[in-house]
Parts: sequence; C-alpha cells; structure tokens
Amino acid sequence: MTTPNNSDMKPLISKLSAVLDQETQLVNSGDFDASFALQAEKNELIADFQSRVSQLDKSAKSGLADAFEDLNRLLSANMSALAMARDISTGIIKRVADVVNGPRATNSYGANAKKPTGPLPARRGIAVDKGF
Repeated sequence: MTTPNNSDMKPLISKLSAVLDQETQLVNSGDFDASFALQAEKNELIADFQSRVSQLDKSAKSGLADAFEDLNRLLSANMSALAMARDISTGIIKRVADVVNGPRATNSYGANAKKPTGPLPARRGIAVDKGF
C-alpha cells in the first residue's frame, strides 16, 4: 500500500465535506430520515479519512492545513446540529415520560367512601434510553 499524499486526500476531503454539509442541512431542516440515510456513507468516508491521515507525513499534513480547517468547521456545525436535534428529542421524550408518570386524579373511593388524598402511586411507566 502506498502512502497517501495531498492529491489523494483532496477528493476524499471534498466528498466528506459535501456529505457533512448535506447532513447538517437536512438535520437543520428537520428531515431526519434523509439525514439518517447518509450515515453509512459518512461513516465509511470518516474511516477512510482517519486511515489516510494517520499515514500522512508532517509535510503532507501541513500542505492540507486549510482543507483540514474547513473540514473542522463543517464537523463543528454538523456536531452542533446533531446535538441540538438530540437535545430536542430528549426533551420531548422527557415531557412525555413526565406526563405518563405524573400524578393521576383518582376515580375511585376508599373504604370510608371518600376519595383518597394525595397522589396515587404510579402504576405505569416509560423507559428513556439516553445513550442513543
């Protein structure tokens, strides 16, 4: 296998930049299904990029400094958009869980023919996976 150089990296950086930009735009517009469809391609490009960068010598890396800086800006914007989408969805799930697990008004009477006072114990729940 030959060591990659600047000319090998530029098309890869261009493809990765285009996919990141497209995904960021889709997430910002709320089209999560379309953004999800880009995941396999993005992951493949990132793996290829990481592999090639690890093989570059110092002079090749310095020759790509501007391209790396542009890519870093796109990555930051992409990560911000994905984090915002995750925070919004987590907030929605938490509100649903709070409503489902919240106090309920009773519709029954106790042994003394009076409505019980205080909240009833929760009998149903919802699980939230924060690791997605």
